[in-house]
Amino acid sequence: MAADVRQFVLACPTCAQCKPVNRPPDGLLNPLPVPSHSWSHIALDFVSGLPPSKGNTVILTVVGRFSKGVHFIPLPKLPSARETVQLVVDHVFRLHGLPVDVVSDRGPQFASRFWREFCRQIGASASLSSGFHPQTNGQFERANQDLERMLHCLTSNNQSSWCQQLSWVEYTHNSLPVAASGMSPFEYAVGYKSPPGFRPALPSHLRECQEGFGPNLRPNQDGSLSSLVLSSSLCVWSAGLPFHPGSASPGAFS
Repeated sequence: MAADVRQFVLACPTCAQCKPVNRPPDGLLNPLPVPSHSWSHIALDFVSGLPPSKGNTVILTVVGRFSKGVHFIPLPKLPSARETVQLVVDHVFRLHGLPVDVVSDRGPQFASRFWREFCRQIGASASLSSGFHPQTNGQFERANQDLERMLHCLTSNNQSSWCQQLSWVEYTHNSLPVAASGMSPFEYAVGYKSPPGFRPALPSHLRECQEGFGPNLRPNQDGSLSSLVLSSSLCVWSAGLPFHPGSASPGAFS
């Protein structure tokens, strides 16, 4: 009797379409490759719907996937694809060079032919995520959480002042050490730790640069790369616990 009821329910088209699935999701976590150096792989997205502040209602967030450094760029409205290209050139590429890979969602700015052709011309791959799999760009989602939390704390009494606080939020985010590597984004960029409000003396700065940089004045990032790879492996292991491997064969849904 129980087997017959189960078969009847499984064959019901209404139940299959309307009832939620209670088992773990199919598939295992497959993280993005770990970059080999700073700002070679970046992630982009927009935070919109903010209260007007100096005429701005949108923030373009740019995350460097290796150093975890961020740039928060205030905007009056959501830009077009052409305007987005100019923004990343003015605020990111001129400071950090051209990237190898750009991760973004499937917004109209990034799904356009103009954006794809621009990435092709600079030799970068345009990797588009989907809203059904937000973990693809989870690093950006975490950066957004930090941004919104800090803005909420700073502007709870005057929400229209978030634009004035945005530079301090970016500075604070880039000054904090990253759990995966133990270094802050500023250390990747300048080679020394600088506490808030403190400017190191020249001899101390030179000593710390000599410790952080190799004989060719390049950052010693081997240890950081190993830490990031280990952190990615731990994420795969922990995220795979609630997942179901699934039984679909390759190409079954193509």
